[in-house]
Amino acid sequence: MSSLYCWILHIYTYTYTYRDTYENIEGMLTALARDILNEIPLLASLSVQYIPQIGYLIMISNTEATFMADNYDDYIFIFQQGEFHYYKNAKMRGKFGV
Repeated sequence: MSSLYCWILHIYTYTYTYRDTYENIEGMLTALARDILNEIPLLASLSVQYIPQIGYLIMISNTEATFMADNYDDYIFIFQQGEFHYYKNAKMRGKFGV
């Protein structure tokens, strides 16, 4: 095999992997949000978002953020924007990014 062919095959595989991840990201984020809601059933709602260069974040409304800070040490506050607080837990810090 020529080195050019190997290089093209590597780029194709690399690109295909990221394309597949991007196409399935909505379902993956929804599944992560459901898992977290199962862990913390007292939360009314939350969202999991992906922000490039920051990674996966759990978005919780300000009203529920106080509850999180008082009861869940594993959830680390990252930042606040508008009416929402953004957190990371061990799953978001480890397997899914920064």
